[in-house]
Amino acid sequence: MVAMLKGDNDKTVSVNNIPEQSNMPEERNTNMRNLSFKQQNLKLSEIAAYNNDAQKIIYEDGTVYIGDVTDNMKHGKGKLMDPKGDTYEGDFEEDKIQGKGKFTGADGTIYEGDWHDGQQHGFGKETWADGSNYSGYYKGGVKHGDGKYHWADGSAYSGNWVNGNIEGYVG
Repeated sequence: MVAMLKGDNDKTVSVNNIPEQSNMPEERNTNMRNLSFKQQNLKLSEIAAYNNDAQKIIYEDGTVYIGDVTDNMKHGKGKLMDPKGDTYEGDFEEDKIQGKGKFTGADGTIYEGDWHDGQQHGFGKETWADGSNYSGYYKGGVKHGDGKYHWADGSAYSGNWVNGNIEGYVG
């Protein structure tokens, strides 16, 4: 496979000649496995009524959830906030992030789209603090399927992704 990148002034260069500051998309992977509030490690410390139908759950590590609760589990709509500044707001199912939602990272990363079993899965859009962004499909927390990536320098790739990697030509 020969991958090519079309950048400023429509110059085409091989991927090997991309400057260091142009992070390749496979290096920019944000998924729920990397969040500081890993679902399986949360231990319930306290649960209380918050307002109306919402409940507030406080976990031992300082993570806070406010939203719908069923059988002491996050279930329905809610917001999960960890002490390091990462937040997720959206759908939960049986204590897992599942459905549609928005992740905002303390580092400025934002992902809005589909989730399955605590990972990006389905269609979504991810934006990083430097202005780079990806809009397309994810599978199991990585870019997979049709998508478009824009680097901060203006170059772009539109096409197929396989397991987080570009599969085709960059242009």
